[in-house]
Amino acid sequence: MITASGTVIAAVVGGWFNTKSHSASGAPDSSCKGDRMEISAPSKVGGVFDMHVDVRCAPKADHTYKLIAELHGVGTKGTKHNIYCPRMDIDPAVDSRTYRLDISTSPVNSVRTLYVISVDPSQSRQLGKNTVTDDCLESLPKGADTVSNTIQVARNY
Repeated sequence: MITASGTVIAAVVGGWFNTKSHSASGAPDSSCKGDRMEISAPSKVGGVFDMHVDVRCAPKADHTYKLIAELHGVGTKGTKHNIYCPRMDIDPAVDSRTYRLDISTSPVNSVRTLYVISVDPSQSRQLGKNTVTDDCLESLPKGADTVSNTIQVARNY
């Protein structure tokens, strides 16, 4: 289900962040041209919103896709930093589908950057360890590939 309110000009936003799929060595992944998937959601949302995912390429063998919510400016004045919160596995089937996200516990006016990474089993285990707050981490596992465009979503009501 796609609604008009669920679309974002992802190409423009993705261009601001230069998020093309690359391997851990930095070389483009030749098995799939461009981003392996495209995500879109409204830029301003309430506590619950829909995110559309268009998976163009299946993950590499033994890899899974994980949605990351990167939260900005966490901490007290002088120590503000970003944290990285794994939010859900993305179905790897080459398909288009809509996911419902609940951010109702996040404060109004909070901003998050959403994108999908591809991780191997070791990296996936790292996502569940060494959390700094709830299930969020100070950094993503080394070598995890960003495989989607990047969008920003602000909770404004």
